[in-house]
Amino acid sequence: MLHLLAAAATSTGKGKAGPLPFVLFGIAFILIGGLNLAKPDLSYRMNRWQYKNKEAWEPSNAALVLVRIGGALAVVIGIVLVIVGANR
Repeated sequence: MLHLLAAAATSTGKGKAGPLPFVLFGIAFILIGGLNLAKPDLSYRMNRWQYKNKEAWEPSNAALVLVRIGGALAVVIGIVLVIVGANR
């Protein structure tokens, strides 16, 4: 996955990409993943407008656990991206 990001960053034809894209994407992943870890129900509350009965709909415990797992993976990917960007 990191090689795809590096290839996209070097598509300008000027050689190696600088650290900025890696660090920015890493910070974004860490922030969004941290938000999913801390408040997994927030993403469901943001999509509540799509349902007719907005108050009766809430996610199951399994759905909240999956959102937290996804948030943890996003934080790990974000940390890796920041480390890779810092070492460039």
